[in-house]
Amino acid sequence: MTAVSATTRSSCSTPPQSTQTATDFPTRPHHLCPAPCRSFRRSKLQWQLETKPPVVVGHSFGGVTAGTVRGTAGLIFLNSWILDVGESPAALLAQTPGEPGEGLLALPDADGRLQLDPDDARAKPHGDVEESVATRAVELLRPEPPSIFAATPARVSWRDTPSIYLRGQQDRTIATPLPDRFAARCSRTETWETSHSPYLSRPAAVADLIQRQRACAAS
Repeated sequence: MTAVSATTRSSCSTPPQSTQTATDFPTRPHHLCPAPCRSFRRSKLQWQLETKPPVVVGHSFGGVTAGTVRGTAGLIFLNSWILDVGESPAALLAQTPGEPGEGLLALPDADGRLQLDPDDARAKPHGDVEESVATRAVELLRPEPPSIFAATPARVSWRDTPSIYLRGQQDRTIATPLPDRFAARCSRTETWETSHSPYLSRPAAVADLIQRQRACAAS
């Protein structure tokens, strides 16, 4: 089972329906589907997007933005930051330094932006990800301005939107007490035996999670 524990604060607590991992699926599943089938799937997806509120997924710092999106069917936070109005990452980190070895090593580049150390980025965010996938993921990382740590949301939507917080048991990128704090802001919490990037290490299970959240929102 991918999900090793779950706590629920809502009536919708359907257990995971899939125990498949990334290796259970072909790298390019669309190669197995003829063109008319792919066209039908695109049309169905477009119809769903046009007629149903979306489920929004936020990962890591992306959770800050996801937690402000309004009009959604649900929110899914994958090892994410979830801020309240007026909170900033810098303030939370100052209050919660975490344990030795936690967090990410970021160094300033020539323009003063913060660039993750490649070895640290491989070991922590992608520790359980297949080598070729992790290598490409690290290559796609881009430097960020230090100002992101001072950003504070002017409004949030997570207070009145059904939500799931997925916590990776092996994640060491966020100071230990903070995920508990963020998870408490969600309707439900699931803990998986993954590191920071389950959408790369367990894509089938994450897809199943999204489907379950959509079904929960529709019930």
